[in-house]
Amino acid sequence: MTGEVEHPESGALLTFAGVVRSETNDAGQPLLALEYTAYEPMALAEMQRIVEQTAAEFDLNGVRFVHRLGTLAVGEASVLAVVSSGHRAAGFDACRALIERLKESVPIFKREIWADGSRTWVEGDASS
Repeated sequence: MTGEVEHPESGALLTFAGVVRSETNDAGQPLLALEYTAYEPMALAEMQRIVEQTAAEFDLNGVRFVHRLGTLAVGEASVLAVVSSGHRAAGFDACRALIERLKESVPIFKREIWADGSRTWVEGDASS
């Protein structure tokens, strides 16, 4: 994806990958995976709006932003943001903004799958 955003006027090419992390629930069960679902037309439209807003706000030369759906095991990447910008500060700020905006407004739903077979829907949390 980095090749899709490279630009001759960019001094920074930044990537961020959000990865499923290992956790333990209140019952002491380890997390096996996260299951992501979405209403895709709405999610894709909102992600495109976020890309356009963020590119304009941070004067980016290129942006690529994807979120996987389905069941992802601990250690697998769920989201990837790649930006190119004239300077690194704008690139770092843009990556953070992309992820925060995704968590705030894109209708992607997450369910935890625990070792005992139980599943728990996760309520929105822009800080995680």
